[in-house]
Amino acid sequence: LTQWLLTISLILPAYFFKWYIHLPTEKYCLIPYTNITGSIYLLIFLYSIPLVTITIIYILITHHIRSPTIIRIQERRRNLRDLTVIKRIIICVLMLVTLRFPTIMFIIVGLINGDLFFLTYPIVGFVTAICLILIGSSTILGTNKIKKNLLRYFNYPSTQIYPTQN
Repeated sequence: LTQWLLTISLILPAYFFKWYIHLPTEKYCLIPYTNITGSIYLLIFLYSIPLVTITIIYILITHHIRSPTIIRIQERRRNLRDLTVIKRIIICVLMLVTLRFPTIMFIIVGLINGDLFFLTYPIVGFVTAICLILIGSSTILGTNKIKKNLLRYFNYPSTQIYPTQN
């Protein structure tokens, strides 16, 4: 509930300031990248805060793993599990950075030139779609149970025996 309220409260300024408009070249509403205030707001609240939070979590996990302890078998297993989590966090952070990199570059170029490139929104949408597919795929490949079940589903035919009628 708190997470929903926080998300709604962060999106409300964009609604009240009427930053979202119907783009004439697209079939959806978006804050145009030429709206500097709205774009900066989105970059700070909807991109930077999650990225900083994930980075802080990564640093805390790394600090926990490297803390001096007497390593027993259970702790060693726990450390390996933590390492797996760190790898997944790094993949998510890299995907999030890749997800918004074209947007940031187009905004900077638009500010310098005074006008946006005409393919800005389609390129950003394409990169977003590819990154979301990669995040889903990396989650499946990074989780052994899901990967084994998926491979079992696609590689092994059903072993169920069906009765025949004579």
